Parts: sequence; structure tokens; C-alpha cells
Amino acid sequence: MSREGLEIPFEIRVAAEVTLSDRLFQEIKELNRDFKGTIERRKIDEIVEEAREHGYHLRKEKSLLALNRILMERMDALQKTKGSDLSRQAELAEEVLTLLNLTNKWDFEISLEEAQNSMSQILGECVGDLEKCWWENGPQSYSLPI
Repeated sequence: MSREGLEIPFEIRVAAEVTLSDRLFQEIKELNRDFKGTIERRKIDEIVEEAREHGYHLRKEKSLLALNRILMERMDALQKTKGSDLSRQAELAEEVLTLLNLTNKWDFEISLEEAQNSMSQILGECVGDLEKCWWENGPQSYSLPI
């Protein structure tokens, strides 16, 4: 109807918004289970684009909570793998960055404070471990070549 320039009746609009919102939530739950596969299928992109195209208001509260949970689970996993499995760390870091970029694209205002605090802690521990490794017995005195 909207493609033909006709106004969508209120009842149909509400039903479409509820349906799309539910589909969005289901896909975001799937994102947690199969991150790469869900991204590749692009169903979330399609749902968000369809809502934009027709001017539908998506109910994002449950989806936003799920996205925040996914972000923090990835941050916790990243912290647990630090210093042990570099390929898993790289994969998790890539997923976090992808998730942040996509949430922005999908117009979700995800809470970043807890994730930033977690990243700060991870970096602080890594840098502290590196400094300890470099200066285990204190800084060595040396002379610079002239």
C-alpha cells in the first residue's frame, strides 16, 4: 500500500510494527548464538530497512537489552582470553567492533560505559603485564649512543 502512495490503516501499521519488532528481537537472539551467520544473512538489515521504508516504529527495548548483553558477553570473553588465545582474542575484538558498527547502523543507542570500563581494565592489565616483563628487575641504566 505504501509503495502505491496509499496511507496504511492504523490497524495494519500496528500489526506490521509488532511483527517486525518481534522478528528483529528473534534475529538479535540468533546473533548471540551464530554471530557470523546472522550477520551474513542480513535479516536484521532487511527488517530495519523495511521499517524505515514504510515509516514503522520498531519496538526496540527487548532487542536493545539483548544487544547490550551480547556486547558484555563478548567483552567478558575477551577479558578471559587475554594472554592465552590470540586468534580467539582477535575474533572477539572483531565481533565487538562489528557489533558496535552495526548497532549504530541499525539506530540502536547501545550503552557503552560498561564496555569501555571493561576495555580499559583489559588494556591496563595488558600494559601492566608488558611493563612488568620489560622492567622485571627495575629499569636498566644504559647510555644512549651519541
